[in-house]
Amino acid sequence: MLTEFLKTYLIKAYSFHLLDCLGLPCTFGMFETMTSAFVDEFPDLLANRKVLFTAVMCFIEFLLGVPCVMQGGVYILQIMDWYCATFSLMLLCLAECIAIAWIYGADRFYKDLELMIGYQPSVWWKICWCFYFSGDDNGTHFCKNSNMNDYVQL
Repeated sequence: MLTEFLKTYLIKAYSFHLLDCLGLPCTFGMFETMTSAFVDEFPDLLANRKVLFTAVMCFIEFLLGVPCVMQGGVYILQIMDWYCATFSLMLLCLAECIAIAWIYGADRFYKDLELMIGYQPSVWWKICWCFYFSGDDNGTHFCKNSNMNDYVQL
């Protein structure tokens, strides 16, 4: 009885520690990226008020998160999970691969990467950007799952 009790609390403590070590730093990283992008885009307005802007953004995100912890929050969270993290994310990744490889150009992107990291990446990456990621991976997924009912959960 005591061992089951201790095991339950150890699992809870481990889960909280995992959330603390993995979840929060990712959230802080995404939040800092968003605030830095706004400050870089509007430097005249926000450069001297970054702390105030960060506080306002935290408050806005708090207000956006309040419905998720209310009584119907599990349904809102389910809707966000279905429509924000599945099929639309795959389409966004496909559009990004096509834009980088075929519109901006894989050769130009390859040279930009070389300038940023200091050495030329493997040719394998250029092949993946042009053909595998934008064509094979997403294309075969669409061909195998041509029925939209696979993506929409009713």
